[in-house]
Amino acid sequence: MSDDAIRGLVDEAALVLSPLLDVESPDDVVRLLGKLGWTVASLPAPIADLTTAGVDLLAAIDAGDEATTTEQLLAAIAKLVDAIEAIRAQPDSAFPTTVDVASFKATIGRDLLDYCVVEYLLGRRIRIGRVLKVVGIVQVVNAPGVGLRQPFVQRRVDWNRIGTLLTDPLRGLRESYDWTTGAPQVRQLVGDVAGVLEGFGLQYDYVRPSAATLAFLNAGAITPLP
Repeated sequence: MSDDAIRGLVDEAALVLSPLLDVESPDDVVRLLGKLGWTVASLPAPIADLTTAGVDLLAAIDAGDEATTTEQLLAAIAKLVDAIEAIRAQPDSAFPTTVDVASFKATIGRDLLDYCVVEYLLGRRIRIGRVLKVVGIVQVVNAPGVGLRQPFVQRRVDWNRIGTLLTDPLRGLRESYDWTTGAPQVRQLVGDVAGVLEGFGLQYDYVRPSAATLAFLNAGAITPLP
């Protein structure tokens, strides 16, 4: 792969990780943790180390092609990833008492990465992001509060479904929208499919079928849909 291609991938990775890079103050990260359901009064030291690694990567990118080599950029990305992984190894005393430390350490790395990926796909790569949402790879769900963690809107990526997308492309759709249950999420599915069509510049409309049409469509169905 050429240096230009690698540099392009690095720049794209920086866009994915932008919530961890474009940090003007510790309060920005405190608010990000709040979006993940965690309430902290100030930035925990392990997360501060993570944002420092993010600042280093941003500085390397801003330096430009002539001042920064591809190898230096890759090293800066590796430093950021290592900082995420290192959170689990930090002592419990490094975290505030307002979080469930064991749960925080076990989930924060994955939660941060998934948040970044989902925001990138649905905000910057809308077409592919919305398609991946329909097939269940990209997910935005309401997560309940557990322990000291508050209810929050969880952005997550079901990485396991990427492999099954080629062998059973509709499996994720069926599971994500409870299609095989007695209460399929039809309204949510219609909204997400409409989002896909809008992403490709297509117009859509829907109508409520008449009683006769509905009876025809449901003829022979084991669990007729309303």
